Amino acid sequence: MLLAIDTSTCSASVALCEGERCHAEQWTEGGGGHGGALIPLIAGCCAMAGITAAALTGVAVAVGPGAFTGLRVGIATAQAVAMARRIPLVGVSSLAAMARHLVGGAPSRCATAMVAVPLVAVPLFDARRGEIYGAAYAVATGHELIPPTLATPDEFARQVTQLDGTVCCFGDGWVRYQPLIASVIGHRLVPPEPAMHRPSARFVAAIGAARLQAGDDDPVATVLPQYLRPSYAEKQREGA
Repeated sequence: MLLAIDTSTCSASVALCEGERCHAEQWTEGGGGHGGALIPLIAGCCAMAGITAAALTGVAVAVGPGAFTGLRVGIATAQAVAMARRIPLVGVSSLAAMARHLVGGAPSRCATAMVAVPLVAVPLFDARRGEIYGAAYAVATGHELIPPTLATPDEFARQVTQLDGTVCCFGDGWVRYQPLIASVIGHRLVPPEPAMHRPSARFVAAIGAARLQAGDDDPVATVLPQYLRPSYAEKQREGA
């Protein structure tokens, strides 16, 4: 059983998956504070799935980009579980996992409700300070068209306009900056379903399981947050 953790945004998610089946998933609903929430979420998922921690065979964790504190808490928890249980650990791009709402062999039910399935999936996280974290992926193949990027909404939208085909933007970055981004991309946009704005640990599990099956796990100490922007602590050290 694979434990997956996503704390990239203010809504934390934990899932227990085996193969293509998700046995349990739980979320916190906004507000941050992941430090005190993750262990109860993991315990709740184990209870829902009817297992104990002894049944875990691996851990997958979202490594960013995303919220500084949330990523640190999620990764530290994943590392602790992996070391305590002596099981493999993999770090997964938060934006690649978010894109699985549309990308991959089993897109979410919200994607299938669309009138038209877009050609390009564009997950967007609100990075604060008037910026977003964004990436773009081909829906049919999962190929990365734009790597994870920190930019202003209009700058990133202009990058998206260089891609071919219809586009679906989603995530809390889209929710916050929808008018601005839509004004740049225009008529090629396919509207997302509301459920697509929330990250899901089951998508972290899907990517992590493929890597574990290929024997591509990460040394625990090398799984680190991918911020794309220096944290406050890093800026303080640089200015010292």
